Amino acid sequence: MRSRRPRRRRLPAANYVNATIVEAVVLLVIGVFAWLLLDGRTLLRLAREEMDVLVELEGEVTPARRDSLLQWLGRQPWVKPGSVVLITREEAARRMQEELGADLLEMDLPNPFFDVIRFHVASDHFRPEFFDFIRAEVRQLPGVRDVFYQKDLVAAVARNVARLGWAFLVLALLLAAVAGTVIYHTTRLALYANRFLIKNMELIGATWGFIARPFLWRSAAVGAIAGLLAGLGVWSLMHLAEGLYPELAALQTLSRKVWLFSGLILAGALLNVLSAWLVVHHYLRMRVDDLYG
Repeated sequence: MRSRRPRRRRLPAANYVNATIVEAVVLLVIGVFAWLLLDGRTLLRLAREEMDVLVELEGEVTPARRDSLLQWLGRQPWVKPGSVVLITREEAARRMQEELGADLLEMDLPNPFFDVIRFHVASDHFRPEFFDFIRAEVRQLPGVRDVFYQKDLVAAVARNVARLGWAFLVLALLLAAVAGTVIYHTTRLALYANRFLIKNMELIGATWGFIARPFLWRSAAVGAIAGLLAGLGVWSLMHLAEGLYPELAALQTLSRKVWLFSGLILAGALLNVLSAWLVVHHYLRMRVDDLYG
């Protein structure tokens, strides 16, 4: 009679493979959300910094005074670096001629324009009340006739940015809660087959730290692998998006990709270690009879 060789149990290994796949999908969703959040913040910052502020100069302002105003604005911390531009009255008349096809000089009409300095406000200072402060501050300077900006548009942009910020915060908290729950239950299923081993080690006198250590290391490895797979997925999606929309390449810098890639690996390892610690201590607190349930 031929003796049967006992089959090797593959359930724990299969459980860890399944856990890696599930956690990789969860981390991929988190990575895509983080990517969209980072690029969205950059786009919002760029949009805020494109808001024009126009400083209209007096007609009799001297070139020296005009240059002094340009230098003073360029030194202010609330001015976007490199955004200070002088638009002379002759250039303004030329632009109107290009748009309307009328030559004021040939018609012997006086030039109705004034020299104008245009600049953009830095994103960190983009608040409606700060625009009022800028207008009051600049209007009192010698040689300044008036200061103009689209007040209603500034208020609308600031209001919508605040709403988007709260919406992203709520969505991020919900996503974090869902991800943590999924990873915890996935880890619990992966360790389910080891519940008797965990309890037996405690019964023979092993400390809780000694029991948990190998499971924590294995869970950290599973989480890091899942994070690595998720990072590769996000990186591939970034390159696909850059191929479809080349203008996105300016937003997706190498340092940002590296930070996002590393963050997913670290997040996967930490979430898995925390889940494994909770699961192992849950089994250690249970009675032996409850392990059969």
